Amino acid sequence: GQWGQLMQQDLLDGIVALSKDGIVDAKRVCMVGIGYGGFAALTAATFTPKMFRCAVSINGISNLQQWFGSTELKWHSNYWHENVGSPTDERVRDLSPSKSAPNAGIPILLMHSTDDIRVPILQSSSMAYQLGLYGKDVHFVKLENDGHDLQKTASRVKLLAALETFLAAHLH
Repeated sequence: GQWGQLMQQDLLDGIVALSKDGIVDAKRVCMVGIGYGGFAALTAATFTPKMFRCAVSINGISNLQQWFGSTELKWHSNYWHENVGSPTDERVRDLSPSKSAPNAGIPILLMHSTDDIRVPILQSSSMAYQLGLYGKDVHFVKLENDGHDLQKTASRVKLLAALETFLAAHLH
């Protein structure tokens, strides 16, 4: 029940601790994640952008209410209701990065597999649209003919190339 809340705070606390220990340069942090990690990256970009230089979401969730409507989730609805909440709950709506797109203050790279049934590509395409509406720095890369787990070599190569270019541009 702590999606985007206590779990996110743990990530932020980790950055602070690693920075204090001299392991991380707090002025050069980029949140990168796949699936739930993509949600965490988008949450970082829209709720705590001052702690990051950039964010990368790969097959990530941007709109929890919209995500609940996907076919695969219907099979696991009890789990999601217990751990995330109800799609009609205002708290769940307010935790969605897409609802806070105007607050994004850092460059965002969205990468999404076109055949992902666990987190449909609509999650990234609608986030890219929302960010674009507000003039935010967003890049969207489609990973063709692959699913959530990125099984195809071509997808992984394209992902790594885009990630390398994006990080080099924003973490200099």
